[in-house]
Amino acid sequence: MARSFNTASTAGSQWQSHLAEITEVLDLDDWEKTLDWIDARLADLGVLPYFFSKELVSVYTMRSSRPTIRRGVRTNYVNGVNLLVDAGFTAAMTTGQVDFSGMS
Repeated sequence: MARSFNTASTAGSQWQSHLAEITEVLDLDDWEKTLDWIDARLADLGVLPYFFSKELVSVYTMRSSRPTIRRGVRTNYVNGVNLLVDAGFTAAMTTGQVDFSGMS
């Protein structure tokens, strides 16, 4: 099985407070649009660029875990860390990739 590793460090630990903005950036389909977004909006977030970049990596990793597992790629094997192993369900749920609208 193939594996994918991303490193965000503790600098990305506050991603929850910027999830809406991070989602906007990750949904952009163009590098120039991404740079324009950063130029226009980053200063208003009150987070240093390095920290925001690590927050992006954290959420990108969670978002990519669900589609990549379908292709046989597992994301992020590390040593000495307690990881929630649920085939990416929690990550998908946290980043809005699970639709609960049909549940009533």
